[in-house]
This record gives sequence, C-alpha cells and structure tokens, in this order.
Amino acid sequence: MGWIVQSGGDPDVIFGASGLYLFGFTYLWVAVNNTTGWSGEGLGWFSLFVALAAIGYAWHAFAVEADPAFGVIWLLWAVLWFMLFLLLGLDRSALRPAVGVVAVVDGVVTAAVPAFLIVSGQWVTGTVPAVVIAVIGVAAVVLALPIGRRLGAPTPDAPTSAAPAATT
Repeated sequence: MGWIVQSGGDPDVIFGASGLYLFGFTYLWVAVNNTTGWSGEGLGWFSLFVALAAIGYAWHAFAVEADPAFGVIWLLWAVLWFMLFLLLGLDRSALRPAVGVVAVVDGVVTAAVPAFLIVSGQWVTGTVPAVVIAVIGVAAVVLALPIGRRLGAPTPDAPTSAAPAATT
C-alpha cells in the first residue's frame, strides 16, 4: 500500500505495485484458512481469478514493458494459481503433490533467482532468459505428476474382500 500512496499518482508505479496484491491477498487468505480451519474452496476460486489476472500481467510484461522473461514468469504463476484452483476450488486432491512440486520449482525459478539478480543489478531480460525460464517451468509442470507421485505420501493398501482361508 505504501508504494501506491507514495506514487504521486504515477500509473506506472501503481501498476508495478498492483501485482504484489495478488500475492498478498493469496497469502492472507492462506493465513486466515490456517487460523480458522476453513476449507480452501474459497481460496481455490480466488486463485482462478488470480490466474486470469496473471495472464493480463504477462501480456503487459511482453507488450508494454518489453520484458519477455517476466512475461514468462507471470505465465508460470498463472499456471500455479490455476493448479491451486483445481486442487482447492474443485477438490482435485490427487494433484496435491504435483502442485507442491510446481510451487517449489516456481518459487526458485520465478522468485528467488530473479529477486537475487534484480537486487544485485544482474537482471537481464530478453529471449534467452525467457526461454530458459519457460523450459524449466514447463518441465516442472510436465514432470510434476510423476515426481509428485513419488514424493507424495503412500496410500494405504485397500482392504481385500477375500475371506481368510478356513483351516481344518
């Protein structure tokens, strides 16, 4: 909120800060759900809205800012939020481990590494960084289900319906 108040009405500064609110409200909703014990269904449906908004931010990064690397980053966030919609909004619990895999990879590739490069003055945008980020992100999404299955908690064996053999 401070950026917007201090922006002096500059629409570029306001727009730059606005994307943070998508994350902020997501994290706030997670905190409320964890504190109250509410289901994640509402957060899942909110995540659908955020996924669609992230596509708009991706378009802006590509078309207005000429920053293809952040365009790809926004698209990867859109995919993650859409996966949260499927998991929480539509109760596709089988996706839980896959969503975790994508969240971890996205956290490193779209947040930790770019943040380090930005604060150290080393961030470079362009086709090559965009392609590298896209390849890693798409690989994470494609491999998320098989990796998630291997990393997920084992499911208990289903009880058998066969009666025990009688002994004489």
